[in-house]
Amino acid sequence: RTVDGSKKILNSRFALWKNPNNLTNNQEEKIALIKVTDNNLYRAYQLKRKWLSWSQRCRIPSFVKLNKAIKENYDSILSTKKHHISNAKVEALKT
Repeated sequence: RTVDGSKKILNSRFALWKNPNNLTNNQEEKIALIKVTDNNLYRAYQLKRKWLSWSQRCRIPSFVKLNKAIKENYDSILSTKKHHISNAKVEALKT
């Protein structure tokens, strides 16, 4: 990945969040650019989509429950990752 490539994929997060069927033309172009400039990010994008899709349809209750929890808390999960803030210690104290 080059610095130039990194600048080109800047502001791609909305494209990475959306369902591929709902991408705008500009977002499709960003995903295509990610595919050729950042293999790790593109692979993570593919794996996320496949897992969420699979876990929604599977009949394993634990995976269905996890998929639902991820969807319900998606913004909070991303915020935690972005800001490096967690309430894990507080949650651990709950009984």
